[in-house]
Amino acid sequence: KFSFSNGPKQDDPFIRLIGSIIRELRGVNIAFSLSSVKVMSSTSAPPIWPPSSYSEGHDVKFYTFQNNGEEFPSTVPVAVIPRVYPLTADKIHVRIKGEWKPIKDWLLGFDDDRCHWAYPIADFRRWWGRTGKTFRFMDLPIEIQMMICENLTSSGGEMYPLSTAARMFMGIGYSAKNRYRIPYWLLSHDLMDEDRAPVWPPHLNILFVCKAITEVALQASWEGTRKCFVDPLIFVTVADTRAGPILKYNCLSTVRLDFTNKAYFEFFGLKVEPLFHRDQSSSLGHYISGLTNLRDLQLRFRSPDDGYNSSPWKRISLWGDADSYTCCQRTMVDWIMTAAFPYVKHIAKVRIVGAVKDQEGK
Repeated sequence: KFSFSNGPKQDDPFIRLIGSIIRELRGVNIAFSLSSVKVMSSTSAPPIWPPSSYSEGHDVKFYTFQNNGEEFPSTVPVAVIPRVYPLTADKIHVRIKGEWKPIKDWLLGFDDDRCHWAYPIADFRRWWGRTGKTFRFMDLPIEIQMMICENLTSSGGEMYPLSTAARMFMGIGYSAKNRYRIPYWLLSHDLMDEDRAPVWPPHLNILFVCKAITEVALQASWEGTRKCFVDPLIFVTVADTRAGPILKYNCLSTVRLDFTNKAYFEFFGLKVEPLFHRDQSSSLGHYISGLTNLRDLQLRFRSPDDGYNSSPWKRISLWGDADSYTCCQRTMVDWIMTAAFPYVKHIAKVRIVGAVKDQEGK
């Protein structure tokens, strides 16, 4: 492997100005900000600025630009065009393929080659710190304030609320790791591991900034996010809440039920013993129709890959072995939606999502 040897160190105003240009570009372009460009003199020739008897006849000097420690950096001729006082960034040009072009335009070619959607959030935070820009949050339009707060306190606009002592709170998100932190008395079924991106717990630091921002953040969180429930008992306890934010905000206007097939059966009173039948008295569907402000409901169906653990026909014998039955997903969706129809028919917008075909969703 080759290693590049730096040129001789010089007191060169050019290098200092180019360094300031690099810092400026890092504040306006995230792709360039994630690169690591260094500039150094390529030869022992005297600096071409300021003009002096030593630089007379030397209007061009070679400089080397190394990005991220690359083995073969770029060495290009640099000049001041026009060569007049004062020395400013727009006068520095590099010669590329016989043409002089502004150094700012050329430097932007040293950007990070990833697509913007591929940058992790840590890279964005590093770039935001380099922009040096600030703004007064309360000077923003209220719509933008609400959007910012929704994204701070929820993950992708989703909230997984919980309720204890008849008071609803924002929950702890939803992931294979966090689900074990849900109190066992709030669960009617064992939660199944799902192959899906985690929903992180809400970030609540913004609630401690000031009273005005806290009020905006609370309204955005409770009214601007979709409330998601992965277990019928969690949904029932939240729907029964009569204290806390439910008194001030329209918390349950947008809801998603995200149950297993087995949980949907029990929630809507569908029984499989001794034969398949519907028990209206055991149905909890009235908790849906009882949400008078509910205007947008999603019923999400889990993937059949969950296997027999989510099947209503799963049974454990005295010897510990299980009946590993799985079911036709299309038939299961039809049965569950037939049982759900009386409780959801009045809602303005109802969608079936998840492991369903387009025809079923419509």
